[in-house]
Amino acid sequence: MRKTKKSTTIALLCLLLLGGRLSAQNNDNKIAIAVLPFLSKSGKNISNKLPVITDMVTAEFIGKQRFAIIEREKFGTLKTEVSIQGDPMYIMSNVINQGRQTSAKYFLTGNIVEYGTKKETVSNFGNINYSNNQGGTHLEDRFFLVMSFQMTDIETGATTKSIPISVENAIDENTLMCNARKEVRKAIRSLFPIELKIIKVEKTTKKGLPDQVLITGGEEIFGGKNSNEKCGGSGGGLSLPWPTGPGAAVMQVYTEEKGDGYTRKSPVGEIKLDHTEGDVAVCDVKKGAQEIQNKLNEGKKLLLEIIKN
Repeated sequence: MRKTKKSTTIALLCLLLLGGRLSAQNNDNKIAIAVLPFLSKSGKNISNKLPVITDMVTAEFIGKQRFAIIEREKFGTLKTEVSIQGDPMYIMSNVINQGRQTSAKYFLTGNIVEYGTKKETVSNFGNINYSNNQGGTHLEDRFFLVMSFQMTDIETGATTKSIPISVENAIDENTLMCNARKEVRKAIRSLFPIELKIIKVEKTTKKGLPDQVLITGGEEIFGGKNSNEKCGGSGGGLSLPWPTGPGAAVMQVYTEEKGDGYTRKSPVGEIKLDHTEGDVAVCDVKKGAQEIQNKLNEGKKLLLEIIKN
């Protein structure tokens, strides 16, 4: 009976990947990912939280234009099978070779280690229930989440190290999920780093030199109207190095010189972020306009490093 269930699950996953092939073929430059349902490694009954967290992680990939997610509606039966098997790594190990023939590049699997509340010491300051004791502290129930996920490359079978995500001291579950989303975004940027580079000249000066340039990164790196999401509730916020919002980042423009066993950066100029437009950003040229133009004329790749944020 067990063998039959495993065989059925493998077949379902192959159908899932093949079913997404047509849509992914229309997005050849995108990274195609199949997100499998998260499983619980907690001793508590948190089955109702698993789809919420799976959806939250999936949404962070869907919200980035460089990824293509295998269609969600094809996961219904597979979710049931994964829950029965309780071992998505077994499934992946048996479909690697078949998966190479499909459009999906990666599987993502995850586990919820802990989810719940625990007592935290909280300041009385500003709490209307402790107005007569402003200088003290009290205990409150705060939400916490410990989870992890990893990616498996279908072509090579290589699996990344498990990426741990821990969020705590959240005043409510909305705050918990908000902070978890920010941690997932950081993990995605770590797994799939974006090469920052100049794409083209947007506007020139009267002398014909670059005045504004278009670069990669866009809202995923520098932020936009929805990037500085506020996670309400005391103790709920997490400090992130970026996105910081338009106008803050200054980048050094450089080229790379590669030799026998070494790579050396050669500074060319500086640009400053003006605004983001989806996957790209528009920047003002602050230094080295002539040098930037010269390198572009030579067909050089102009890379970027954030030096002020």
